[in-house]
Amino acid sequence: MNTKANYFTEKGVEVSKRIKNKVTELVLGTDVHTELEAYEIAKKRCTYHYSIFSDCLKTNRRVHVGFGIPK
Repeated sequence: MNTKANYFTEKGVEVSKRIKNKVTELVLGTDVHTELEAYEIAKKRCTYHYSIFSDCLKTNRRVHVGFGIPK
């Protein structure tokens, strides 16, 4: 995992520290199979999953990079 990357929720809340401190698990990938994997992990833990975004230096926008699962 790139420790210099900043990760955000869809609402713009930064969750980088939560991922670094392993309070939130990051599942990288944007396809349907990755989302299903995140859903299954969340289901086993009786929690939920949500989209994670990161800043793209080329376009100067936030792009979807994966899914977060709170522990």
